[in-house]
This record gives sequence, structure tokens and C-alpha cells, in this order.
Amino acid sequence: MPSASGYGGHTGGAFDTVPEVCMLDAFFRACPDKFLPTFFDEAGHRVATQYLRCALDGDLDIRSLRDYRKGHGGLPGHPELGMTPGIKFSSGRLGHLWGTVNGIAMANPGKIISCLGSDGSQMEGNDAEAARLAVAQGLPVKLFLDDNDVTITGHPSDYLKGYNLEKTLEGHGLIVRVVNGEDIDALYVAMRETIMAEGPTAVVIKRKMSPGVEGIEGTSAGHDVFPLKKAIDYLSAKGLTGAVAFLEGVKKTADPQSDYKGCGPRKSNRGAVGDAIVKCLDTMSADERKAKVMVIDSDLGGSTTMTKVQKKYPEIYVQSGVMERGNFAAAAGFGMGEGKQGIFSTFAAFLEMCCSEITMARLNRSNVLCHFSHSGVDDMADNTCHYGLNNMFADNGLDDGYPTNLYFPADADQCEACVQSCFFEPGLRFVFSVRSKPCTILAADGKPMYGEGYKFEHGKDCLVRDGTAGFVVAVGDCVYRALDAVEKLKEEGIDV
Repeated sequence: MPSASGYGGHTGGAFDTVPEVCMLDAFFRACPDKFLPTFFDEAGHRVATQYLRCALDGDLDIRSLRDYRKGHGGLPGHPELGMTPGIKFSSGRLGHLWGTVNGIAMANPGKIISCLGSDGSQMEGNDAEAARLAVAQGLPVKLFLDDNDVTITGHPSDYLKGYNLEKTLEGHGLIVRVVNGEDIDALYVAMRETIMAEGPTAVVIKRKMSPGVEGIEGTSAGHDVFPLKKAIDYLSAKGLTGAVAFLEGVKKTADPQSDYKGCGPRKSNRGAVGDAIVKCLDTMSADERKAKVMVIDSDLGGSTTMTKVQKKYPEIYVQSGVMERGNFAAAAGFGMGEGKQGIFSTFAAFLEMCCSEITMARLNRSNVLCHFSHSGVDDMADNTCHYGLNNMFADNGLDDGYPTNLYFPADADQCEACVQSCFFEPGLRFVFSVRSKPCTILAADGKPMYGEGYKFEHGKDCLVRDGTAGFVVAVGDCVYRALDAVEKLKEEGIDV
């Protein structure tokens, strides 16, 4: 559905965890006095499971599932308490729920609390803290972790060697069982034994991503929305012709406004960041690049376009996991030396997780260039936990302290000029971009305003249109929308 409509989505995870969800449901129904019957899930993007449960429980009209991840459809990409009828918790992003589940267990003595998770969610450092507390307090928290060795950018066994769920959890003191998730009998035995055991326990469920889906199984393609053709092939093989007909009839969603006055074609700002960094690296010798620059991602290099650096200069690129705090700190540590700099990227929503590390980087006079993409409320039908609303959290120092500059370019041309201007500067630099493609800003003569000959100057305002009746001040992707409004006002005789 998201692929057909043009909205993003995380199909594979919810598809995979059906066996353990069905077994948990049976446990809840068989022994209602022993459980808090909520399917807590710290991999929040598997929310399709939650919505299906809401529909089956009668809290949600099953026809509304067709609005999954649609803007204003009430079914966002992560569960949010109070937004969707039947939803019993907010998951946060990824790996943010176990600590909360510990508290829920404390608030409900005598009840078993279940939490679904994944190898991706367990990468977050706060799960290590949650594990220690659960063991220390002997909490009856039961974890069921889908370990498919797949994240957005690849396989953790390749890029995060040494990461092992069962050894990590056993090291914290949990009892851990490992099972093949597609062996239903073995899965049942492991889950039952885990439920019956005292204290915090976990089942690590090994399975390939999207089992049985040809062309998707075991690949990162199953992490996001299935390509429409693959979904149709799968449903057709199952004889689900009605579902195929429905998908084929879904229309793509698009911006209802097709023309913005004073603006040129749409181009990707986040793509421009990756291109500009590569161009700056091109000016350095191989020895200089290796000695002075380190780029680290947080499993989002494809989205933040840092994979453009990875492709051309793999020797300075570190592919890392869902560990924003540690990855930023590593970039800052690399950038402590004069003339050196770390480059870090992730989604803007995750900036708030790095605040302490940003303060440490400032105190250590580190040089870090950061790209925070997916800023604001833009294009993705997620919810509060995934909106990049906290950009100003990066600037939490003193004006007379170590340089900390925030940049939110208006279009791809200005974005490239901005990155090239600040790339070799010392201090902390944060460049923000949106997921969608903003329109190119045109000057009054119809030529790209930030095109050939433009030089970005830090701290200087740009006058896009002059006027006599007042000014509209805008930044980032608001600029092309504001320009459209200004041009329309001029046509009405209001000269702003």
C-alpha cells in the first residue's frame, strides 16, 4: 500500500514477527491474570502489527487500514498514544522502549510484561542501561527479538563485527534462548520456557528478513516498503487477486500545488550535501584525506547521501550501526586535532539524542561537520518521534564559546555553496536538509539565484525580492513557498 500510494513504509519487520505475535496473543488469552496484554514493540516502525491488532480488536474500522502512513490518516509510521484508537503506547523511534517497559513492570507487580524488539533496536545504548536495571531488579520483562541481520544499509554481521545479541544480553545477566523463527514448534517451546522462567529473559529469533518473498528475502529491501511489483508477484502467487486489484488501483500521492511562482525545478538538498562533500574531498590528496577526514554514518548513509562518499572514498568511511551518540562522539574525537575533522550524519529527529555529546565536542574544541536530513515535518508520514523539530538543540552553547554554526539552505544550489564554504572551517557545523526536493529559487531575472557565480557568506541575509510594503523572512524549505506567496501578492498589487 505505501509503495503504491507513494508513501514510505517499513513492511518487512511487521511481516516477519507474525508468529511470535500470534503466540503472545494466545498466551494473553489463555492466562489473562498473568500478563499485561499489550504488544509493546521497541522497533516502532513495525507499527503495521499494532494497527492490525487494533482492527481485529474492534478499536479500528478495518477499512481504515488502507490509510496506513497516509498524511492526516491517523495511522502514522510509529505508534503514538492518543492518535489512533486502540494504540496503547508510544514506541519512540527505535530501541527507546525497554526502559519504559521496566517502569511498567514496576507499576504492575505480579504481571508479565512482553516487549518485541530487533537486532537493530538493540544497537541503541539505552537498551544496555535497561538491561542492567531489569536484571538488578529481577523484573518479569520478556523480550522477543527478531534477529534478521538486516538494517537499512546492509548486514550488521558485515559492518558491525562483534555485535552479538545473545552474548550481549547474557553479559548483562539475562537468560537467553536462541531459536530459528521459521521453526514454529521450536519457537513456541522457546517462548513458553521464557515466559515460565523467573526474571528478565529473552528469545533471540533468527530468521531472514521477509521470509518467502522472492527477491526480497534476506535483503535490506525488506526493511522499507516492498517494491510494488514484488508485492504483486507475492500476492499473485498466493492467489490473492482481490488484494492485487486493490494495489493496482491505488493512485500516487503528490503535492496538490504543482507550480510555485518564482521557482525553478525541484532538486534534492540532501543529495547536494553528499555531492558537495565529495567535491571538497576531491581537492585533497589521498594522504591528506586519510589523515584529516573521517566520515561515520548511523545506518542512514543512503538517506543522508553520505554513501556518495562511501562509494568514492571508502578508505575514510566508517559504516556503523544505530548508535547516534557513540558515532557522533567518535566523529568529535577524530576532529579534536588541529586540521582534522569528523563528518557525521543522521536524521534531524535524532539530534536531541546527541546533545551531551555536542557539548563535549564543544568543550574539546572538536571540528565536526554534521548533516541532519529529514528536518521538520516533511514528506514522511511518521509522527512526533520522527519529526526533526529540534534543530536548535544543536546550538546550546554560549555565544562567546567555541564556534557552533547552524545552516538550513533554501535550495540545492545554495546547499552546495554552503557546504563548500564551511567544509574546511573549524568548529561545529550543522547542515539541515529536508527529505523532499525543494524548488530552485529564481532571481527576479528568472535565473537561479544561487547558481553560477554565487558565493555563500556566513551570517548574511539574501534579498530574494525587493519591495516597498514590507518583508517576508524565511529560511530553509520555507523560502520557495514564501517566494510563491510574494509573487502572488505582487500580482495583486501588494509590493512585499
